[in-house]
Amino acid sequence: FTVSIAYYRDGRPECGVVYEPINGTWYEAVRGQGAFLDGQPARVAGHERLDETLVGVGFYYDRGEMMEATLRAIHALFGSGIHGIRRFGTASLDLCRVGIGLYGGFFEYELSPWDFAAGRLFVEEAGGRVTTCRGDELPVAATTVAASNGTLHEPLLNIVSKHVPADR
Repeated sequence: FTVSIAYYRDGRPECGVVYEPINGTWYEAVRGQGAFLDGQPARVAGHERLDETLVGVGFYYDRGEMMEATLRAIHALFGSGIHGIRRFGTASLDLCRVGIGLYGGFFEYELSPWDFAAGRLFVEEAGGRVTTCRGDELPVAATTVAASNGTLHEPLLNIVSKHVPADR
């Protein structure tokens, strides 16, 4: 679990903080000023291929089609040779793990803005990219989310976009 707070102006994140109270870790980002892990600059991983990285994944509470779609995407990601999948259950922390280079990518098929707002900015300020799973700009509303180091974004989207549930 984390505490995740972001400030948006005109539909765009301007600053955000994610606090991981179990170990006292702070992830902070301000638009145009970078991303910081406990006060130190953070950068995404330099991986250039999916087979060089771990991918974080989130599971929405739905145990029906949404779960099946997520599992199909995971299967396809393993087919691309990724090192593995990680699931911690907190999207804001998963996004920060993309921003500090632990993951090359992350996706989830349903997140609310309070789940991704601060983590999104952290990834972007750390040099990564965040969109919907179809590659569109993130709305300030419940949506799918795909994040990467930037280089891996198109290969990640090529897989996860094929499995997005029809109603998303």
